[in-house]
Amino acid sequence: MRRRLQHLLVAASAMLAGLAIAQAQSQQKQPQSPTQPSGPPALRQSTIHQGEYKLEPDPNAYKRPRRDNALKDGDLARGSINIAAAWFSEPTGRYRHSPFGTDQHPTALTISTTSKQVMRFRLPKDSVFEDRTPRLADIDGDGQEEIVTVRSYERTGAALAILGIRGKDLEIIAETPPIGTAFRWLNPIGFADFNGDGKNDIAIVVTPHLRGELQIWTLRDGKLEMIADAEDVSNHVYGSRHLKLSAIADFNGDGRPDIVVPSQDRRRLRFLTFTRGNIEELAEMRLPAPASEDFEVVSIEGRPGVKVGIAGGRTLVVSPCRDIQDWEQADGSC
Repeated sequence: MRRRLQHLLVAASAMLAGLAIAQAQSQQKQPQSPTQPSGPPALRQSTIHQGEYKLEPDPNAYKRPRRDNALKDGDLARGSINIAAAWFSEPTGRYRHSPFGTDQHPTALTISTTSKQVMRFRLPKDSVFEDRTPRLADIDGDGQEEIVTVRSYERTGAALAILGIRGKDLEIIAETPPIGTAFRWLNPIGFADFNGDGKNDIAIVVTPHLRGELQIWTLRDGKLEMIADAEDVSNHVYGSRHLKLSAIADFNGDGRPDIVVPSQDRRRLRFLTFTRGNIEELAEMRLPAPASEDFEVVSIEGRPGVKVGIAGGRTLVVSPCRDIQDWEQADGSC
């Protein structure tokens, strides 16, 4: 009996030892969790938006509807105040105009708010959104983002439209008169406070493929009003997906926003500013080839310059102080 008890004790000890060895080996094989750094979490990548740094919103901060026929060649716009994301949906071929190389145009605008509510605005059958990416900006000065886009009517052509969240609905809050002729288009440049009233104004190019007119619109008492215009500009090549052949920055350092945009033939680079109720030219520069791809504002020795996409897939970086001989005559300080 005593011998049998000794055998049982030895077997139990061996079993416990084996379990201990197995547990140790398991811990060695299990990957170690990374040590969490102390302090605040790392900031997401930042981007420059109208001269100010702005955090990229969390990619998981927006919600998609269960059913969504999104525009295949459209781009998602990201916001960070009240709109997390906006995109175009429900394309149709009923408006046979092809400034982007296709006559498929969206009929619905879909947004996801920062509270993850999905809203959708559908146009009636007389019009489409002749656009590819919604533009988000605070236009009415209420601290909330609105959506700026192009609405084209079957019989009267394109109009600039602003949509906003009103209560529980997404709706058009202001719109310019349409151009007046079918298959006539406009291309927005961007937003800035051109007239100094503390609110964003909207710069657009009307019929960039024909006469090319620069217009600046402001929102007053719920209506869009044009405050200035100028001729001989273009910011798009017909059939191209590049819609940003223009840019806004304070190029001459006077504290006011300026516009850089090609001439109608896209062979000259024009620097324009809004002053005393008019659009005036600061200077212009001859390009080695027609502008054909998106512009980008860049910093050159601490001052804004512009990267210009020209024909042949080439790029040209232009610093007004360095590259334009008569820049000082344009009230520029270098």
